[in-house]
Amino acid sequence: LRLRRRRPDLFSERHRPLDVTGRGAGHLVAFVRGGGLAVLAPRLVLGLGEPEPDWGDTTVGLPEGPWHDELRGEPVVGGSRRVGELLGPFPVGLLSR
Repeated sequence: LRLRRRRPDLFSERHRPLDVTGRGAGHLVAFVRGGGLAVLAPRLVLGLGEPEPDWGDTTVGLPEGPWHDELRGEPVVGGSRRVGELLGPFPVGLLSR
């Protein structure tokens, strides 16, 4: 909600799906909104193992350039990225620029 207050422009644009590949591709909804907000939302993760989902070779294609991980407060470089690394311990991913 802080991001929505700080950057309302990011939430007024259309959604565009991101390319997701690998064995867990069917378990992730990933989209970019307005070119400045990327969202990664896992779904049906029980099929990926327990207690933690194993994303293995699953990658998502972020638009090139610098991003900021809103949950970790860390920089992220765009391009093809492993989903497990982007999500880490969090149940979702939220990146902005």
